[in-house]
Amino acid sequence: MYGLATHPASRMSKTSRFPAHRVAGLAGTSYKHEHLPAILGDDPKDGFFEVHAENYMGAGGPPHDALTKIRRDYPVSLHGVCMSIGGPRPLDKAHLGRFKALVDRYEPALVSEHLAWSTHDTTYYNDLLPLPYTPATVSRVADHIDEIQEAIGRPILLE
Repeated sequence: MYGLATHPASRMSKTSRFPAHRVAGLAGTSYKHEHLPAILGDDPKDGFFEVHAENYMGAGGPPHDALTKIRRDYPVSLHGVCMSIGGPRPLDKAHLGRFKALVDRYEPALVSEHLAWSTHDTTYYNDLLPLPYTPATVSRVADHIDEIQEAIGRPILLE
């Protein structure tokens, strides 16, 4: 039997840093910038918005201005697509650092990433590739999940 990646209680915060917006019982939708005027024009509704982390890894500008406004009124789910958790190589430390900066900046209600791989050496594939079902893969994925959770200081969801 394989062990599951865990986030030891000793490393978890005693108080939630994310109490402003809860998502339990809410439906979420993918945020599209074309809908920003409608989102901001109405009184906040129930629900939350998922955003792809990689779209916000720049320093600022209109994408961050929009996300700041959305985050003020709605819960946000930050979803990564390029961490390559299942890849055979170590995680990209620069990418993980940018991901952590987004988590720190927006304090999303949920944080998730794909259980796949998408890089090999210096090649980035425009796809989410499946994992082989082997003990070595399980061990590597668990190590990568632990590394991510340690870096961002909280658990992640896997898709």
